Amino acid sequence: STPADVDVLIGDIDKIAVEVTSDGEVKSLVNISADGATDTVEVGEVTQKAGAAKCSVKAWIPERFCNVDVVSAGGSVAVSGITEGSMTVASNGGDVNLGKIRSATAEISTKGGKVVANVLAAMLKLDTAGGGGAAQPIN
Repeated sequence: STPADVDVLIGDIDKIAVEVTSDGEVKSLVNISADGATDTVEVGEVTQKAGAAKCSVKAWIPERFCNVDVVSAGGSVAVSGITEGSMTVASNGGDVNLGKIRSATAEISTKGGKVVANVLAAMLKLDTAGGGGAAQPIN
């Protein structure tokens, strides 16, 4: 099986939506209202069968005050942006692409994939374990 790609995108101010697609069909769609500090949305292991179309996980989150924690078995991970939330991204070999990140802390690790990040106002911990990495502030 092949690990799914993960995209975290900016969505509505008060909702989190998660969509899992496999073989070109939406397998799951979840909407949760963000109404408290303990709200958590978790998607379990998503993999594709040999010969199947690419699997993907897309999550739409509020841009502000939403923490992001993504662990991928090797698929690529993209986070378009967060403001005032912490971020942890770990990929077991897939590329990591980050947009406009304004975070107190950002931890990014990949075991061989490249990391491309524009980071503004974050204490950054970056570990590529063999892949290339680039991070720069956004003006």
